[in-house]
Amino acid sequence: VENVVDGFFVIDADNVTIKGMTANATLYGTGVTTNGNWGSQSLLLLTGENVTVENLTIMPQAQDESGTTNKTIEFSGKNPTIRNCTIMPNTMNTPNTVDGASVYFNGSSEDMGTITVEGCKLVQSGICFDSVTTADEISITGNTFDGAKASYVIGNNSWDNPVATTMADVAISGNTFQN
Repeated sequence: VENVVDGFFVIDADNVTIKGMTANATLYGTGVTTNGNWGSQSLLLLTGENVTVENLTIMPQAQDESGTTNKTIEFSGKNPTIRNCTIMPNTMNTPNTVDGASVYFNGSSEDMGTITVEGCKLVQSGICFDSVTTADEISITGNTFDGAKASYVIGNNSWDNPVATTMADVAISGNTFQN
C-alpha cells in the first residue's frame, strides 16, 4: 500500500477477509503521516464487523521523521480476527520505524463479540485493548512476541469519556515471549 491518503487504509465493510496470497505478501506505509485524529493514527483502520486479516506481513506508518509509531492495525468492529500475520518495524520506508507499533482493538464500550489473535509474530509490537468492556470471548493464542519495546505486550487503556473502568476478560495461552 503506497501513497494512501493521510497514510491510512480504511475498510468500512462487514464480512471482509484481507488475505495474503503469497509467502511474502506485505502491507506497509510510506513517507510520514503526523499522528493526529482517528484514522491517521494507524496504517489499517478496520471498522466493519467480522473482519479477518491473515497471512500478511504488516509494517506501520511513520508518525514523524524519527520513525515513531502509534498503531499498525486498529479494529473497531465486532468479531475481529488477525491470524498468521507478522507485525514488525517498517524497514521499507524512510525513515524506518522504531518499532512495530500495535494491534489495537477499539471497543468504545461496545460489545466486541469474539476477538481472535492467533498464530501471529509481533516483533517489537504489542496488543492493546481500548475500552473493550464487553466481549463474548477474547483469545490470544499461539503467538510469538519478540523484543517488546513498550512497557507491556498485552495491555489495555481507555480514551472513552467517561473512562471505562472495567475491561473484558482475555484468555492468553500457548504464546511465546522472547527478548
